[in-house]
Amino acid sequence: MNLVIGVVGDESLHKHWISEKYDLFLIYYGDNESNKQKYKNQANHYHELKGTKFNIVEKMYSEYKDIVDQYEYIFVPDDDIFMSPDDICKLFQTTKEYDLNLSQPAIIGYYSLPITLPWPYHTLRYTNFVEQMCPCFNIESFKKLSHTFNVSKSCWGIEILWNFNLGNPVDKIAIIDDVIAMHTRPIYCGDNYSNNKIENAYDDILKICKEYNLTNEKITYEYVYKEQDSCEKKQFIFPNTKKIIETCNRIRRLYPI
Repeated sequence: MNLVIGVVGDESLHKHWISEKYDLFLIYYGDNESNKQKYKNQANHYHELKGTKFNIVEKMYSEYKDIVDQYEYIFVPDDDIFMSPDDICKLFQTTKEYDLNLSQPAIIGYYSLPITLPWPYHTLRYTNFVEQMCPCFNIESFKKLSHTFNVSKSCWGIEILWNFNLGNPVDKIAIIDDVIAMHTRPIYCGDNYSNNKIENAYDDILKICKEYNLTNEKITYEYVYKEQDSCEKKQFIFPNTKKIIETCNRIRRLYPI
């Protein structure tokens, strides 16, 4: 069985992730009493904590380790990620099929890093980086990396430590182009930043690089291409950026929790 962990606020899109095919652990950082009860009813596991995303996950894991360690793969998307249960299942399936330690879906919408954008005709790309926006861990990697979750207050830069702590592998970390996640909110505009008085998260990246003598370089090692028949049957045509952003904004208006 697999687990989706959502650190969620009052505008979360997690309702669209709910499925009987995996479990959902919601950690609510807000104060709305109605949402507390509603979210609790929507989740297999529920907890309330304050802080930033992976700081919260680290605290939760220390308390619920026996529960979390029972799962095979763990997906930790931001609460403004729009994905269907089928896409989440495919993410788990592909991560397992290619025996990955760490993965993420490709990103459209409000993206922050070009390396995370989808590449047509690829199943996945082996990289040295996945973004903390929506990583998927096998359970051994989750346990091994959990000590990094609280290294920076903003959580920016901890991804650099993931690659380092996993031994800088060339075929165990990947961005999965065959699964697309839509990031529906502009970068750095989530309430987790304002709630925790984070003014310049990029400083945390620089601090981690300096402290651990690491670089912030994003590397793509190798590509796994789709079979020709699959490519011919599927159109890899994405709307232009303006249309994607319009769709993101529409989703946030039309699909409230």
